[in-house]
Parts: sequence; C-alpha cells; structure tokens
Amino acid sequence: MSIRKMKIQQGYIVYQIPAEEIVKLREADCFGNLCDSCNQTIEDTYYIPVLNWGMCKKCFDEWKETAIFYKEDTDFEELNIHWIEKWCDRLNISMTNTTFH
Repeated sequence: MSIRKMKIQQGYIVYQIPAEEIVKLREADCFGNLCDSCNQTIEDTYYIPVLNWGMCKKCFDEWKETAIFYKEDTDFEELNIHWIEKWCDRLNISMTNTTFH
C-alpha cells in the first residue's frame, strides 16, 4: 500500500495515508491517532500540510468543500510537504501522485 499525494481543486496538496502506513509514521512519533478536527480515533488519515493537520475522511471532505487557496500559505505548506516526504523516505513508505477535484 502507498500514500496518495493529491492536489485538490483549490490548489492545496493533501496526503491520503492508509492505516498500514500511518502505523509506521505513528511509531516514529510523526502522527497521533486522533483527527485534529473532531478528535475521533482514525485509521486512514488525510494529512493537510497547509494546516499541518491529520483528519478523518469526514472532516477532510468538509474542509475541502470550504477551503480557499491563499498564496501566502505556500511557504508553510512546502515546509510540511518536505517534512512528511522526508519521513516517508526514511521509513521506506512509497508514494503515488494523483489529482482530484
């Protein structure tokens, strides 16, 4: 299984991390097991670098409907993209790139 790196319609990058891979990242203390929005326990995680949040599918879908792209946020987003991809490399977690709207 691999992580899906996606660019959503608004222009932000999002990582869909399946439960099998999030376990590796949790063991490295990169992620917790609660949604940063609703505080419910999650397995599959949607990591949103511009927020530096991990969300459940329900909260991610809600956020995606209202998200607005702000160019001034791209430096922070890029910093977190670098962080997550560096950890994936260290932990030998594969990644695929996709785009959806």
